[in-house]
Amino acid sequence: MASKQGASKSLRQRMELIFSILVPGLGHFMSGHRRLAIGFLAIWFLALFAFTHLSLRGAIWADVGSVLILALWAAIAWHARRCIHRSDGGIVHMRKAYQAIFTVSWIVLYSLIRLQSPAKLYKFPASSMNPTIRNGDRIVANLAAYDDAKPGLGDLIVFKYPKDPHFTYIKRVIGIPGDRISISEKKVIRNGQLISMVNTTVPDFASGEGLGRSFQFRAERLGEKSYVTLIDMNAHEFDHYAEVIVPECCYFVLGDNRDYSNDSRFFGFVPKDHIIGRAEYVYLSIYPEEFKVRWHRLGMKLE
Repeated sequence: MASKQGASKSLRQRMELIFSILVPGLGHFMSGHRRLAIGFLAIWFLALFAFTHLSLRGAIWADVGSVLILALWAAIAWHARRCIHRSDGGIVHMRKAYQAIFTVSWIVLYSLIRLQSPAKLYKFPASSMNPTIRNGDRIVANLAAYDDAKPGLGDLIVFKYPKDPHFTYIKRVIGIPGDRISISEKKVIRNGQLISMVNTTVPDFASGEGLGRSFQFRAERLGEKSYVTLIDMNAHEFDHYAEVIVPECCYFVLGDNRDYSNDSRFFGFVPKDHIIGRAEYVYLSIYPEEFKVRWHRLGMKLE
């Protein structure tokens, strides 16, 4: 009988610890430490709130904040473990309704912080934005960038895919409302003028990504933005594009990997109300096949 009670208590303690890891503070609540649970809940959400706002200040804030958030999570779980082992099985005496209320409150608060956060983390697995955004880059987008402003020429915008808003894309703004855009021999023409471009090199990309000889890097300047595009001289499907006029409240976008990008040449213009925010910087970059960090890209400002 005693062994069964001991096994039951051990199972309850493991459950409490698992719940504490999944929902910071819930383990304390389930083991009977209500005040500690509420205190840790408040600390956790204050930390999340601060992290989401400070992350827009730069990659160092996002990286340090991520470490501190993980450390706080581990500390709460560790403290819960100590409380659970000192507990006499308080879970038996706790009303399940209280546990449900605590969990629902945690989920609601977390959702509100996510919805109100001015920053969001993204990962885009495709290579359509090479060499600016690499496969394996994790980026921070500023969701408030266009609350009181309009997207500018050369901006990297995150938006809902016009043909299916369930998907999120990232491309570069090439044309704003009223612009005339066309492409001739792989060169972009805006309002009758060629976009300034010169051949260049991106040494780390060429050596690390294994491009063929047919690829060329071109440095372009559009408005106040300078950036590098990737051209495949052996791909001719997109050498030309007939002139279009960008309508009001819409934008013409292209991928920096010009010959391998699903952009406005396929799905048309991006409506203003589909734009989510502006990409700001890389907070983490990993070679997808080797799971090796690209240290030189951490904190890189996206232009």
